[in-house]
Amino acid sequence: MAQIVKCNKCGIKHDDADTLQMVKRWLEKDNYAPCPLLGCTGELRILDLYSCSYRGGEIEATVAATSEEEAINKFIAGDVEDQEVGYYSLHPDMVEVEKE
Repeated sequence: MAQIVKCNKCGIKHDDADTLQMVKRWLEKDNYAPCPLLGCTGELRILDLYSCSYRGGEIEATVAATSEEEAINKFIAGDVEDQEVGYYSLHPDMVEVEKE
């Protein structure tokens, strides 16, 4: 399962194994992982990567989310990791989601 670390405020992303392990340790120990950027008050979150497609591959993108439902909502809103989904009339029933 592919995962990334992302700040819930500033959006900074990390996908390296060292950062992922460090954040997992912080969350296990303190239940909190602060964003490393000075001035940012956000928290780092570990997100799973989902491959999303619309209408059998007409639009495809990778989405970082905590659940399939969140991945569908982010995909429809265009909040994706690897390409911009410029469609605002996507219907949730036509979105296919698969955890990477």
